[in-house]
Amino acid sequence: MKVQVDGDIITFRAGFGAEYMEYDVIYKDPAFEDPVTIVARYKKDADAVVAELEKSGHVAAISKRRVLEPLAHALHNVGTLMTNILEKCGAGQDDLTTWLSGPSEDNFRKKIATIKPYKGNRKDAWRPTYENEIREYIIRKWNGVVTKGQEADDAMGIAQCALPYGSSVIVTIDKDLDMIPGLHYNFVTNTKYVVDDQTAAWLFWKQMLTGDTTDNIPGCPGIGEKKAEAALQEVWDDEEAMRMVVWTLYVQGYGYAAYPALLENAGLLWIRRKEGQLWHP
Repeated sequence: MKVQVDGDIITFRAGFGAEYMEYDVIYKDPAFEDPVTIVARYKKDADAVVAELEKSGHVAAISKRRVLEPLAHALHNVGTLMTNILEKCGAGQDDLTTWLSGPSEDNFRKKIATIKPYKGNRKDAWRPTYENEIREYIIRKWNGVVTKGQEADDAMGIAQCALPYGSSVIVTIDKDLDMIPGLHYNFVTNTKYVVDDQTAAWLFWKQMLTGDTTDNIPGCPGIGEKKAEAALQEVWDDEEAMRMVVWTLYVQGYGYAAYPALLENAGLLWIRRKEGQLWHP
């Protein structure tokens, strides 16, 4: 069994597992010369402290800071995750490939996106402090491979589709990868499942309607999760019918711009099954 692991997810989970935010509630108490600081582990606790202080007439401010554990803790997290994955998949390290996305500026989707910048909503996203060190460790220790011009998702899709059915498993928690038929393993919920061709197609066309807010892909105007499922409910096992339903809704939502919008969103959402593949009607 060949094991295709989402190294981006591993990197973030292991990295964030070795750091956290603390919140300092700072206020001036007449009984003390210097400002008083109360440390809270969670933002909601800090907010509760501020609310209580304000009831007493104090003016308080919240300051947040990142608390780091040693790098060894983050790398240990990686080892624990990867060892468990191999054990659950009944595979050895020689069967493993851990896929890591290459530089975002090289991603082919950056050139496709015109309606909204691809992943343009992630500019200020919090990234693991040890991200680079973890990636280097994965490459060195866990058969890590960095993609070129595409994402880890694409590499996993290509690798799985190139192998005989049932001889490869995709390991991730990203539901977008359910667009790829075959065996899947969610290492957080410890769930193994199979995605057939019909389910994979249904997920793609559903996302064509809903878009993907995580990646800043708009989808079809005015169509959310419930509307998308209702629109495709009666035709979920007929891909040509799903295609026509989606096209009709795109015409209603985009008007004369329906066709270029359809091509753009499909190009952004489609996870590759062959090298260099771009979705086309």
